[in-house]
Amino acid sequence: MDDPQRIARLVASRYACAVARIEAAPRGWTGETYAVTTAAGARLFAKHIRADRLPPATLPALPVLDALHRAGVRGLTAPVPSATGALYEEVEDGVLVLFEHIDGVQTDDVEPTRLGDLVGAIHDQPVPPGASAPRETFVITFGEALWETVARGMQARGDEVTRGLGTFLEGLGTDLRRDWAAFGAVAERCREARFATVITHGDVPWNVMLDQAGEVHLVDWDELLLAPAERDLWFFTEQPEFMAAYRARRGGHEVDALAASYYLHHRYFEELLAFARTILDEPESTRRAESLALLRGPWITGLRTRIASARAE
Repeated sequence: MDDPQRIARLVASRYACAVARIEAAPRGWTGETYAVTTAAGARLFAKHIRADRLPPATLPALPVLDALHRAGVRGLTAPVPSATGALYEEVEDGVLVLFEHIDGVQTDDVEPTRLGDLVGAIHDQPVPPGASAPRETFVITFGEALWETVARGMQARGDEVTRGLGTFLEGLGTDLRRDWAAFGAVAERCREARFATVITHGDVPWNVMLDQAGEVHLVDWDELLLAPAERDLWFFTEQPEFMAAYRARRGGHEVDALAASYYLHHRYFEELLAFARTILDEPESTRRAESLALLRGPWITGLRTRIASARAE
Protein backbone atom coordinates (compact mmCIF):
# COMPACT_ATOMS: atom_id res chain seq x y z
CA MET A 1 0.00 0.00 0.00
CA ASP A 2 1.17 3.55 -0.73
CA ASP A 3 2.37 5.98 1.89
CA PRO A 4 -0.32 8.72 1.91
CA GLN A 5 2.20 11.36 2.87
CA ARG A 6 4.35 10.42 -0.11
CA ILE A 7 1.35 10.93 -2.37
CA ALA A 8 0.65 14.26 -0.65
CA ARG A 9 4.21 15.40 -1.37
CA LEU A 10 3.89 14.34 -5.01
CA VAL A 11 0.60 16.20 -5.37
CA ALA A 12 2.11 19.31 -3.78
CA SER A 13 5.20 19.29 -5.99
CA ARG A 14 3.68 18.22 -9.31
CA TYR A 15 0.43 20.18 -9.05
CA ALA A 16 1.81 23.25 -7.28
CA CYS A 17 -0.63 23.22 -4.38
CA ALA A 18 -0.24 22.87 -0.64
CA VAL A 19 -1.98 19.77 0.73
CA ALA A 20 -3.85 20.30 3.99
CA ARG A 21 -5.31 16.80 4.24
CA ILE A 22 -5.13 13.44 2.48
CA GLU A 23 -7.17 10.33 3.21
CA ALA A 24 -7.78 6.98 1.53
CA ALA A 25 -10.74 6.93 -0.86
CA PRO A 26 -12.87 3.96 -2.00
CA ARG A 27 -10.68 1.69 -4.12
CA GLY A 28 -11.14 -0.60 -7.06
CA TRP A 29 -8.66 -3.09 -8.48
CA THR A 30 -6.34 -0.81 -10.44
CA GLY A 31 -4.77 1.82 -8.22
CA GLU A 32 -4.47 3.49 -4.83
CA THR A 33 -6.88 6.41 -4.48
CA TYR A 34 -7.03 9.38 -2.14
CA ALA A 35 -9.26 12.33 -1.35
CA VAL A 36 -7.11 15.43 -1.18
CA THR A 37 -7.97 18.78 0.40
CA THR A 38 -5.68 21.67 -0.50
CA ALA A 39 -4.75 24.56 1.79
CA ALA A 40 -7.02 26.74 -0.37
CA GLY A 41 -9.97 24.43 0.39
CA ALA A 42 -10.18 22.74 -3.02
CA ARG A 43 -11.11 19.05 -3.11
CA LEU A 44 -9.34 16.68 -5.49
CA PHE A 45 -9.28 12.95 -6.17
CA ALA A 46 -5.80 11.47 -6.57
CA LYS A 47 -5.10 8.14 -8.22
CA HIS A 48 -1.71 6.44 -8.15
CA ILE A 49 -1.34 3.45 -10.48
CA ARG A 50 1.74 1.24 -10.40
CA ALA A 51 3.39 0.67 -13.76
CA ASP A 52 2.65 -3.06 -13.65
CA ARG A 53 -1.06 -2.40 -13.10
CA LEU A 54 -1.54 0.42 -15.60
CA PRO A 55 -4.27 -0.47 -18.12
CA PRO A 56 -3.24 0.50 -21.68
CA ALA A 57 -6.30 2.70 -22.19
CA THR A 58 -5.96 4.76 -18.98
CA LEU A 59 -3.65 7.52 -20.18
CA PRO A 60 -5.14 7.89 -23.71
CA ALA A 61 -8.55 8.30 -22.04
CA LEU A 62 -7.53 11.45 -20.18
CA PRO A 63 -7.52 13.92 -23.10
CA VAL A 64 -10.86 12.52 -24.27
CA LEU A 65 -12.41 13.08 -20.84
CA ASP A 66 -10.85 16.53 -20.63
CA ALA A 67 -12.18 17.55 -24.06
CA LEU A 68 -15.67 16.25 -23.28
CA HIS A 69 -15.71 18.15 -20.00
CA ARG A 70 -14.58 21.34 -21.74
CA ALA A 71 -17.37 20.80 -24.28
CA GLY A 72 -19.91 20.90 -21.46
CA VAL A 73 -20.60 17.18 -21.06
CA ARG A 74 -21.42 16.43 -17.43
CA GLY A 75 -21.61 13.15 -15.59
CA LEU A 76 -17.95 12.31 -16.31
CA THR A 77 -14.84 12.50 -14.15
CA ALA A 78 -12.65 15.40 -15.30
CA PRO A 79 -8.83 15.20 -15.04
CA VAL A 80 -6.99 18.14 -13.48
CA PRO A 81 -3.84 19.43 -15.27
CA SER A 82 -0.57 19.39 -13.36
CA ALA A 83 1.69 22.45 -13.01
CA THR A 84 3.12 21.68 -16.47
CA GLY A 85 -0.32 21.36 -18.04
CA ALA A 86 -0.03 17.58 -18.34
CA LEU A 87 -3.05 15.41 -17.52
CA TYR A 88 -0.89 12.92 -15.61
CA GLU A 89 2.52 12.82 -14.00
CA GLU A 90 5.02 10.01 -14.24
CA VAL A 91 6.42 9.07 -10.83
CA GLU A 92 9.09 6.60 -9.78
CA ASP A 93 6.81 3.56 -9.69
CA GLY A 94 3.95 4.48 -12.04
CA VAL A 95 1.72 7.45 -12.74
CA LEU A 96 -0.22 9.97 -10.68
CA VAL A 97 -3.50 11.42 -11.97
CA LEU A 98 -5.72 14.02 -10.31
CA PHE A 99 -9.43 14.43 -10.97
CA GLU A 100 -12.04 16.88 -9.85
CA HIS A 101 -13.58 15.58 -6.64
CA ILE A 102 -17.21 14.39 -6.77
CA ASP A 103 -18.89 14.97 -3.43
CA GLY A 104 -21.11 11.92 -3.33
CA VAL A 105 -21.29 8.17 -2.90
CA GLN A 106 -20.62 5.25 -5.19
CA THR A 107 -23.77 3.20 -5.63
CA ASP A 108 -25.37 0.40 -7.62
CA ASP A 109 -28.82 1.65 -6.65
CA VAL A 110 -29.47 4.44 -9.12
CA GLU A 111 -32.68 4.73 -11.12
CA PRO A 112 -32.21 2.69 -14.33
CA THR A 113 -33.83 5.42 -16.42
CA ARG A 114 -31.30 8.00 -15.24
CA LEU A 115 -28.35 5.71 -15.87
CA GLY A 116 -29.69 4.71 -19.28
CA ASP A 117 -30.07 8.37 -20.21
CA LEU A 118 -26.51 9.18 -19.07
CA VAL A 119 -24.96 6.28 -20.99
CA GLY A 120 -26.98 7.27 -24.04
CA ALA A 121 -25.82 10.88 -23.76
CA ILE A 122 -22.18 9.76 -23.58
CA HIS A 123 -22.58 7.44 -26.56
CA ASP A 124 -24.06 10.34 -28.53
CA GLN A 125 -20.89 12.41 -28.10
CA PRO A 126 -18.43 12.47 -30.99
CA VAL A 127 -14.75 11.96 -30.27
CA PRO A 128 -13.42 15.46 -29.59
CA PRO A 129 -11.16 16.90 -32.33
CA GLY A 130 -7.51 16.24 -31.58
CA ALA A 131 -8.24 13.54 -29.02
CA SER A 132 -7.61 9.89 -29.72
CA ALA A 133 -8.47 6.72 -27.87
CA PRO A 134 -7.83 3.01 -28.41
CA ARG A 135 -10.26 1.26 -30.75
CA GLU A 136 -11.85 -2.14 -30.42
CA THR A 137 -10.10 -4.72 -32.58
CA PHE A 138 -11.95 -7.90 -31.48
CA VAL A 139 -8.55 -9.59 -31.16
CA ILE A 140 -8.40 -11.86 -28.11
CA THR A 141 -5.02 -11.25 -26.51
CA PHE A 142 -5.12 -13.30 -23.32
CA GLY A 143 -5.70 -16.86 -24.50
CA GLU A 144 -2.22 -18.16 -23.71
CA ALA A 145 -2.27 -16.55 -20.25
CA LEU A 146 -5.74 -17.94 -19.55
CA TRP A 147 -4.93 -21.56 -20.33
CA GLU A 148 -1.57 -21.43 -18.55
CA THR A 149 -3.34 -20.05 -15.46
CA VAL A 150 -6.14 -22.62 -15.67
CA ALA A 151 -3.58 -25.43 -15.86
CA ARG A 152 -1.72 -24.08 -12.83
CA GLY A 153 -4.94 -23.62 -10.90
CA MET A 154 -6.06 -27.18 -11.48
CA GLN A 155 -2.70 -28.58 -10.39
CA ALA A 156 -1.95 -26.22 -7.51
CA ARG A 157 -1.99 -27.34 -3.93
CA GLY A 158 -1.85 -24.98 -1.03
CA ASP A 159 -4.19 -23.17 1.29
CA GLU A 160 -7.97 -23.36 1.33
CA VAL A 161 -8.38 -20.57 -1.24
CA THR A 162 -5.99 -22.21 -3.71
CA ARG A 163 -7.71 -25.57 -3.31
CA GLY A 164 -11.06 -23.86 -3.76
CA LEU A 165 -9.90 -22.43 -7.08
CA GLY A 166 -8.86 -25.90 -8.26
CA THR A 167 -12.24 -27.34 -7.32
CA PHE A 168 -14.03 -24.50 -9.11
CA LEU A 169 -12.03 -24.97 -12.31
CA GLU A 170 -12.57 -28.74 -12.27
CA GLY A 171 -16.30 -28.11 -11.93
CA LEU A 172 -16.36 -26.19 -15.21
CA GLY A 173 -15.63 -29.45 -17.04
CA THR A 174 -15.81 -29.45 -20.82
CA ASP A 175 -17.87 -26.25 -20.89
CA LEU A 176 -14.73 -24.15 -20.52
CA ARG A 177 -13.14 -25.36 -23.77
CA ARG A 178 -16.45 -25.34 -25.60
CA ASP A 179 -17.26 -21.78 -24.55
CA TRP A 180 -13.75 -20.61 -25.42
CA ALA A 181 -14.16 -22.03 -28.92
CA ALA A 182 -17.51 -20.23 -29.23
CA PHE A 183 -15.84 -17.00 -28.09
CA GLY A 184 -13.20 -17.36 -30.80
CA ALA A 185 -15.87 -17.89 -33.46
CA VAL A 186 -17.81 -14.83 -32.29
CA ALA A 187 -14.64 -12.73 -32.30
CA GLU A 188 -13.86 -13.79 -35.88
CA ARG A 189 -17.34 -12.79 -37.02
CA CYS A 190 -16.98 -9.46 -35.24
CA ARG A 191 -13.69 -8.74 -37.01
CA GLU A 192 -15.49 -9.24 -40.31
CA ALA A 193 -18.49 -7.08 -39.35
CA ARG A 194 -18.88 -3.32 -39.55
CA PHE A 195 -20.01 -1.68 -36.32
CA ALA A 196 -20.53 1.97 -35.56
CA THR A 197 -18.29 2.94 -32.65
CA VAL A 198 -18.87 5.27 -29.70
CA ILE A 199 -16.99 6.31 -26.57
CA THR A 200 -17.51 3.40 -24.17
CA HIS A 201 -16.69 2.91 -20.51
CA GLY A 202 -16.62 -0.90 -20.31
CA ASP A 203 -17.56 -1.33 -16.64
CA VAL A 204 -20.62 0.84 -16.07
CA PRO A 205 -22.59 -0.98 -13.34
CA TRP A 206 -19.86 -0.71 -10.68
CA ASN A 207 -18.68 2.83 -11.37
CA VAL A 208 -21.70 5.04 -10.76
CA MET A 209 -21.68 7.89 -8.26
CA LEU A 210 -24.56 10.00 -7.00
CA ASP A 211 -23.57 13.45 -5.82
CA GLN A 212 -25.23 15.49 -3.08
CA ALA A 213 -27.36 17.30 -5.65
CA GLY A 214 -28.67 13.98 -6.94
CA GLU A 215 -26.74 14.06 -10.22
CA VAL A 216 -25.43 10.79 -11.68
CA HIS A 217 -21.74 10.45 -12.59
CA LEU A 218 -19.80 7.71 -14.33
CA VAL A 219 -16.29 7.34 -12.87
CA ASP A 220 -13.12 5.24 -13.33
CA TRP A 221 -12.57 5.47 -17.07
CA ASP A 222 -9.45 3.27 -17.02
CA GLU A 223 -10.78 1.15 -19.89
CA LEU A 224 -12.20 3.84 -22.22
CA LEU A 225 -12.44 2.45 -25.72
CA LEU A 226 -13.96 3.44 -29.04
CA ALA A 227 -16.18 0.41 -29.56
CA PRO A 228 -19.71 -0.70 -30.42
CA ALA A 229 -22.27 0.59 -27.92
CA GLU A 230 -22.86 -3.02 -26.87
CA ARG A 231 -19.63 -2.89 -24.87
CA ASP A 232 -21.64 -0.92 -22.30
CA LEU A 233 -25.13 -2.19 -23.14
CA TRP A 234 -24.70 -5.95 -22.73
CA PHE A 235 -24.93 -5.53 -18.95
CA PHE A 236 -28.42 -4.05 -19.26
CA THR A 237 -30.19 -5.94 -22.04
CA GLU A 238 -32.50 -7.56 -19.47
CA GLN A 239 -33.31 -4.22 -17.78
CA PRO A 240 -36.18 -2.68 -19.80
CA GLU A 241 -36.23 0.65 -17.96
CA PHE A 242 -32.55 1.27 -18.67
CA MET A 243 -32.92 0.26 -22.31
CA ALA A 244 -36.04 2.40 -22.84
CA ALA A 245 -34.24 5.49 -21.54
CA TYR A 246 -31.17 4.69 -23.58
CA ARG A 247 -33.19 4.23 -26.78
CA ALA A 248 -35.08 7.45 -26.13
CA ARG A 249 -31.80 9.32 -25.91
CA ARG A 250 -30.28 7.64 -28.99
CA GLY A 251 -33.20 7.46 -31.36
CA GLY A 252 -34.20 3.83 -30.85
CA HIS A 253 -30.81 2.09 -31.00
CA GLU A 254 -31.25 -1.67 -31.05
CA VAL A 255 -28.70 -4.01 -29.47
CA ASP A 256 -26.59 -5.98 -31.91
CA ALA A 257 -26.66 -9.59 -30.67
CA LEU A 258 -23.27 -10.48 -32.17
CA ALA A 259 -21.42 -7.61 -30.51
CA ALA A 260 -23.23 -8.22 -27.20
CA SER A 261 -22.21 -11.90 -27.32
CA TYR A 262 -18.57 -10.91 -27.81
CA TYR A 263 -18.55 -8.68 -24.74
CA LEU A 264 -20.39 -11.26 -22.63
CA HIS A 265 -17.79 -13.92 -23.44
CA HIS A 266 -14.91 -11.47 -23.11
CA ARG A 267 -15.98 -10.42 -19.64
CA TYR A 268 -16.45 -13.98 -18.45
CA PHE A 269 -13.00 -15.17 -19.51
CA GLU A 270 -11.31 -11.92 -18.48
CA GLU A 271 -12.80 -12.20 -14.98
CA LEU A 272 -11.85 -15.86 -14.76
CA LEU A 273 -8.23 -15.04 -15.58
CA ALA A 274 -8.02 -12.01 -13.27
CA PHE A 275 -9.50 -13.75 -10.22
CA ALA A 276 -7.43 -16.89 -10.73
CA ARG A 277 -4.23 -14.86 -11.06
CA THR A 278 -5.00 -12.98 -7.87
CA ILE A 279 -5.38 -16.27 -6.02
CA LEU A 280 -2.29 -17.93 -7.51
CA ASP A 281 0.13 -15.04 -7.94
CA GLU A 282 -0.59 -12.63 -5.10
CA PRO A 283 -0.08 -14.64 -1.91
CA GLU A 284 -0.11 -11.54 0.29
CA SER A 285 -3.22 -10.01 -1.27
CA THR A 286 -6.23 -9.49 0.95
CA ARG A 287 -8.39 -10.04 -2.15
CA ARG A 288 -7.64 -13.73 -2.66
CA ALA A 289 -10.66 -14.92 -0.68
CA GLU A 290 -12.81 -12.23 -2.30
CA SER A 291 -11.70 -13.44 -5.73
CA LEU A 292 -12.74 -17.00 -4.96
CA ALA A 293 -16.08 -15.79 -3.60
CA LEU A 294 -16.67 -13.84 -6.81
CA LEU A 295 -15.91 -16.90 -8.93
CA ARG A 296 -18.42 -18.93 -6.91
CA GLY A 297 -20.96 -16.14 -6.54
CA PRO A 298 -23.93 -14.82 -8.52
CA TRP A 299 -21.90 -12.60 -10.87
CA ILE A 300 -19.83 -15.34 -12.52
CA THR A 301 -22.69 -17.82 -12.18
CA GLY A 302 -24.92 -15.36 -14.03
CA LEU A 303 -22.38 -14.95 -16.83
CA ARG A 304 -22.14 -18.73 -17.19
CA THR A 305 -25.93 -18.99 -17.31
CA ARG A 306 -26.16 -16.36 -20.05
CA ILE A 307 -23.45 -18.07 -22.07
CA ALA A 308 -25.19 -21.43 -21.67
CA SER A 309 -28.44 -19.86 -22.87
CA ALA A 310 -26.68 -18.47 -25.93
CA ARG A 311 -25.13 -21.88 -26.53
CA ALA A 312 -28.56 -23.52 -26.51
CA GLU A 313 -30.05 -21.12 -29.07
